[in-house]
Amino acid sequence: MDSISSRREPPNRRRDAAYRDLKSAVRSRASMLRFDDVAVVVSNAKRSAKWFSTKLGFKIRSQDGHWVTVQPPGSSVVLHLCESKRRERGNTGIGFMAADVAATVKRLRKKGVRFTRPATETEWGTFAMFVDPDGNEFWISQE
Repeated sequence: MDSISSRREPPNRRRDAAYRDLKSAVRSRASMLRFDDVAVVVSNAKRSAKWFSTKLGFKIRSQDGHWVTVQPPGSSVVLHLCESKRRERGNTGIGFMAADVAATVKRLRKKGVRFTRPATETEWGTFAMFVDPDGNEFWISQE
């Protein structure tokens, strides 16, 4: 019984299932759509990029004509600061995550960020809302 087949590792159902799940996830990811950028209409894209950089710590990714983008630290998604004379102010529906919303609000207020909703606890979680210089409103939710 010293053949190669007898020395093979015994089947491991959990390992085999995990491998199948991994292969399936890789296949799914290849066919999945992922966020790349989100447009935010602003009156002055370069001024807005500077605001996102100095107030929120975002990295300015590009400032090439109409394509002005900023990126939150640790994210692969960018905000495309789309300059236009016609703006729709108000809730953008765009949300950011923070480990501690109250501490984040306190830190950003010190930098001059204006909040329209302070850190608020609800049955579904803690959140706050702030606005950029053009009145676009953003959410911060607790992780």
